[in-house]
Amino acid sequence: MNESAEFTIGVEEEYQIINPQTRELCGKAEQIIRNARETLDEDVVQPEMYRSQIEIATTVCQNLAEVRQELIRCRQAVVEAAKKQDQAIAAAGTHPFSSWQEQEITPKSRYRNLESDLKQVIRELIIFGNHVHAVTMAGLIRALVWTCYQEVVNDIPLNAIRPELLQTAHWYAARYGLTADLIDVIDKVAIPASDLVNKFLDYLQPALEQFGDWDTISKSVRHILEQGNGAQRQLAIYEKTGSYQDVVDYIVAQTQQGLNL
Repeated sequence: MNESAEFTIGVEEEYQIINPQTRELCGKAEQIIRNARETLDEDVVQPEMYRSQIEIATTVCQNLAEVRQELIRCRQAVVEAAKKQDQAIAAAGTHPFSSWQEQEITPKSRYRNLESDLKQVIRELIIFGNHVHAVTMAGLIRALVWTCYQEVVNDIPLNAIRPELLQTAHWYAARYGLTADLIDVIDKVAIPASDLVNKFLDYLQPALEQFGDWDTISKSVRHILEQGNGAQRQLAIYEKTGSYQDVVDYIVAQTQQGLNL
């Protein structure tokens, strides 16, 4: 049996619903989901915590080409469904300026219970699980899972890393992204972000080659390191124009790239 056969891939994305006039978040998820389900199955497009969010989940995919096709299919359906409601769709981790106080929670018991238990912690959490380079991330995550699996099967000992070091490394990565030094938790030293990313890529190379993804993923990672990630590009637009609305317009346009609209 092919030892990579059972390592399938699926991707979930959470989209922002945008009012094209104000560029603010807009709570029209119910109507848009109803439109989208004319094309997508009920378990593919679903509501999320807030009415200004929509979640999609691809079917189980065998390779990155299938992931790409599924994401295009899902995005296409959601973008078209939003247009019927005179709204737009943006794929990004958070909104540049919409206030969390104005976001309405989806009326489901699960979300109401979360709000009751966590109060302001959950109310302020206006974030969207999403990656601009979703296909690349899916390939990297599968390669990481496969690599860890092989290490367990072959009784390769784990590196002993202190929790506080992991927490600090995580904070630096979340705060600085690719723009500063990050912490190499194995060697316990701060190194340029690009060096750490390339070290991670080298670690996953056998797995990426196993799945036939090395050329695609390594090229995509190099492109991101050279051209910057989505956060860097959004900051560059704001620094140039001073307009949060321009940033939202950019995100909406990027979300529509590759779609047949």
